[in-house]
Amino acid sequence: MDDLAAKIEKAFDYRGHVDVDLLDGSNVHGFLFNRDLKPRPEFPRGFVDLYRSSDGGRETIGVERIADVRTSGKDYYVPFAPRNRE
Repeated sequence: MDDLAAKIEKAFDYRGHVDVDLLDGSNVHGFLFNRDLKPRPEFPRGFVDLYRSSDGGRETIGVERIADVRTSGKDYYVPFAPRNRE
């Protein structure tokens, strides 16, 4: 697994917003809810699906367009994680 694929997997497991930096210099901020890293004709390196935080719209982005993926904001799972009980 390459570095970008590992970052996508981490972002998928994260339960908060992520920043997706694109090769054209733009950025998409939102909740990454799906990814498929298998090659296909329309997405040679796979794709990610996210809900944009700006307007709630859904966007599919080909991995070949992505420069970087970073977690940002709060991980909403943390309050629900099991606590150690003595």
